[in-house]
Amino acid sequence: MSSESFVFVLMPFEDKLTQIYERFIKVPLETKGYLVKRADNLYKSTPILEDIVWSIEEAEFLIAELTGKNPNVYYELGIAHEKKKTVFLISQNIEDVTFDLKHRRTIIYEDSPRGYEELADGIIKFTDNYINEIKDEDLITEPTEDTLDKNTIGLRKIIEEIKEYGKSRISDIVTSIDFKVLLRITHMIYKELTLIEDWKELEQNSILFDFLHYSINLREEQREKQILLTILMNKIKQKKIYGFERLYDKFIQYLEDKSLKLFITENFLDDLILIYAESSSYQDANITSNILYNLRTELKPRHLLNIADAYINNSQIKDSFKGSGHVKRILRPNFNALPTKTKKELKKLGF
Repeated sequence: MSSESFVFVLMPFEDKLTQIYERFIKVPLETKGYLVKRADNLYKSTPILEDIVWSIEEAEFLIAELTGKNPNVYYELGIAHEKKKTVFLISQNIEDVTFDLKHRRTIIYEDSPRGYEELADGIIKFTDNYINEIKDEDLITEPTEDTLDKNTIGLRKIIEEIKEYGKSRISDIVTSIDFKVLLRITHMIYKELTLIEDWKELEQNSILFDFLHYSINLREEQREKQILLTILMNKIKQKKIYGFERLYDKFIQYLEDKSLKLFITENFLDDLILIYAESSSYQDANITSNILYNLRTELKPRHLLNIADAYINNSQIKDSFKGSGHVKRILRPNFNALPTKTKKELKKLGF
């Protein structure tokens, strides 16, 4: 069994879910060349935990069916998380997805023929996106010391020119140099930003944040924009840069590009909602909620529920004048679709 083409599915062994698995999960993945297994397909008729752990380790990625909140599935999902495996979540009911998982890539599908077809389409889309991510991994991954050479001195000189001449130099650099060179500069800048320790240093290096944003906006090739944006999102999620909020304070500009907006919606919407939910200041809540407001037409019921839950539980969002305003404009048109308990909590807060 090759880890390069093996997908392991975590799910209950109920008859109805098994039928969905056979037709709408297994078949779409097999058309992509994957070998698809679940625990009852392993070599033993009653697979032991060691077999399941081995399958989780060997799989290229996993799919977890959370319908019914099966405790075994959640236990196996915990093992996959511990081993840092890529897992795609599916469920017929948003309530079966626990709060700590609601930011993960998830398909909520109806228990109907149409819903099953949408599930199959969603799995194909996920697989295509996953393959693209793997293709770009070498570009997105920060180079190690072993890959650095004498050209680093020249790249460092470019960074110093950016600091000295500002935005006028940024435009020339971003639009004229080879993309792989731009990526090297980008990784070096991110590394430099991790050394910032206080507000004064942050202000002194603000032009470097501008460079990162302009790189995404000014490159013409969409795939290059997507790679740069993926690196940006990875750095935001790592939170290793002092003042990392500056990495998304101009995020709203990316949404003006229709192709980039679609890419963001398909790949980072859950991440953006989690960043919003973790807002640590009024300004942060304002910026992140404004991003979501501009993506409001792309929000699904589970997204709306996550946004509402964060508003209820995070005082920085709730007490932010602009932030709470954005959230209200997102939720009010969809208020009746929220769970009864959530609506009651929102009404207590003046909704």
